[in-house]
Amino acid sequence: MTDDGRQRSGWPEMITGLQSYILLLALFGLSLGLLS
Repeated sequence: MTDDGRQRSGWPEMITGLQSYILLLALFGLSLGLLS
């Protein structure tokens, strides 16, 4: 039970990390597109 709870609490952190990473990639791609 405790392990399951820990995994659930850890999921939001991973999701937010992926979102920030995707945002950075999107901004980088947009900047490259504008430059070229």
